[in-house]
Parts: sequence; C-alpha cells; structure tokens
Amino acid sequence: VDEPEDAVMAASPANAVTPDEEDPDKLAKAATFAYGSSIVLTVVLIIIWPIPMFAANYVFSKGFFIGWVVFGLIWSLIAAATVIFLPIWESRDSVVHFAKGVARDVAGTRGSAAKKDLEPAATMEVGAAEEK
Repeated sequence: VDEPEDAVMAASPANAVTPDEEDPDKLAKAATFAYGSSIVLTVVLIIIWPIPMFAANYVFSKGFFIGWVVFGLIWSLIAAATVIFLPIWESRDSVVHFAKGVARDVAGTRGSAAKKDLEPAATMEVGAAEEK
C-alpha cells in the first residue's frame, strides 16, 4: 500500500526521538529524580513551611494577606498557562501537520495514493478468496 509522502510523520526530524529519550537507565534516573523532588516539595510546602507560622501564632495583616492571595493567584495563572500552552507549543509541528492533512481531506486534494486505499478492489479480493 502506497502512502502519501506527507503521511509519514515519523520520518521528519522535528518528531524524531533521540536515543537518550528511550534509554531505560536514563528514564529510571529521571523518574527517581521526579519522585524525590515531588516528595521533598510536598513535605516542605505542606509541613515544614506552615508549622513555624502556626506555632508562632502569626496572624496576617490585611495588606500582607492581600499580597499573599494576589501572589498565589498570579502563581496559579502562570502555572496553568505553562501546563496548558507549553505542550501545545512543543507539538506545534505535529498540530500544523495534522491540520494541513485534515484541510486536504476536507478539500478532497489528499492525493491519488491515498484514494487507492479507499477503493473497494482490495475488499473484493478478500471476498473472492473466501469463496474458493
């Protein structure tokens, strides 16, 4: 079965996976780092940092509390934007390639090689083989 040239996405250098990204030892090391970092940050941000403030009976002033809330909201918005838009940005080549393919399919200009796949001749051969 012939494939259109633009359908072979994995061959483009932008989508290539480097050997380092598939190395099991490096992946295991990265996973260990991620797990450890997550545990340390959780302990620091939820236990170690708030306990001294609670133990000291610290009460936020109105101005400090407003600053704290504004800082938290800005931090959350930046984090959300990063989590939402960074993956889209990193896969922009694939998204553009996909959008162009959809546009060609809708316009009916995908190419003769792709139209061969849709012809019923291949299914007729299967049916003829079953009758024998």
